[in-house]
Amino acid sequence: MAHSKVECGWGRGGGKGRSPVFLQAFRYSIPVLMGYAASGAAFGLLLVDAGYPAWLAPVMGVVMYAGAGQYIAVGLFAAGTGLFEAFLVQIIVNARHLAYGFTMLERFRRMRLPMRPLRCSPRWRSGSTAKTRDVLCWR
Repeated sequence: MAHSKVECGWGRGGGKGRSPVFLQAFRYSIPVLMGYAASGAAFGLLLVDAGYPAWLAPVMGVVMYAGAGQYIAVGLFAAGTGLFEAFLVQIIVNARHLAYGFTMLERFRRMRLPMRPLRCSPRWRSGSTAKTRDVLCWR
């Protein structure tokens, strides 16, 4: 099924002179990109300063997907904490995302298909960051 409306987030913008939806979304994401770039550089410096190799920073970014958790993990591992204890700390720290998701349930119930299943899925709520939700939901 092809979707062409810009408001549902699929396809390209209609009309003469309009940009594709991807370019419109990219324009909204530039401030978030700048924040992630600064935070990522600071994390990389912290990780290397703690004695870990530089290649570990992007690996942790892909595997963990929890910004605060990455910073916490550097301190925990530098202190000699085991993997199980570090895992428990990560679960507790990132449980806050459940509260973020629950606060937005009513807003997503009013959405039209096809975005409602995408944005209301538990995977989307648990797998997105607060910054991503801000760009997608509160603009």
